[in-house]
Amino acid sequence: MARVTGSLTTAGNTVEISVSAASRVTLYFSGASYSVSLAFEGSDGTNWSPLAFTVGHASSPSGIISVSLSNTDGNRSYHVERPGVIAARVRAVSVTGQLDVVAETYYVGVEADAVDAVQIQGETQQNFAISTSGAQAGSGVAAAGVYDFSSDVDCFLKIAAASGTASDVTTSTGEPLYAGNVVPHRMAVNDRPGAITASGSGTLRYIRTHA
Repeated sequence: MARVTGSLTTAGNTVEISVSAASRVTLYFSGASYSVSLAFEGSDGTNWSPLAFTVGHASSPSGIISVSLSNTDGNRSYHVERPGVIAARVRAVSVTGQLDVVAETYYVGVEADAVDAVQIQGETQQNFAISTSGAQAGSGVAAAGVYDFSSDVDCFLKIAAASGTASDVTTSTGEPLYAGNVVPHRMAVNDRPGAITASGSGTLRYIRTHA
């Protein structure tokens, strides 16, 4: 899995995404106030051109598509369908305010065996309650590795080192984790997660998926 972040504030701004001919990309959009029109393009290493992809229930098998979004919209995902594409990007056709973009690329097919296969045999899910007051796990993780984090409520995540505090996370400093999504993090022994919600309460869950 590859992960990139970026912000779009001006027409023409781009966020480039690592892809292959067989990959699935999930885009996470956030921002206090924004209104944008986005285009998706692919590159063969020399030129950028319209990228064949699907986004939500809409598809563009042979050309570019623009998607209008506002801060009431949630996540969007699209699938690379054009062989030979080695990079993709999100380009702001127009934008008002600031749109923050997180792009996570998951490989499919043969590549997934080498890149995205997980191993959870013998692992135990850990969890703790989260709310509008910062909270942290009762103890750090016992083993280093990549941990998948999920939550049943939108929240903001922080990972603290063994001697640090994670419960001081705020909605301004934490990494957004949207309900129903999974965000992986590499953690060292005794690293400890913390989280806070902007509203409501729920449960943060995590499990080691890679050593």
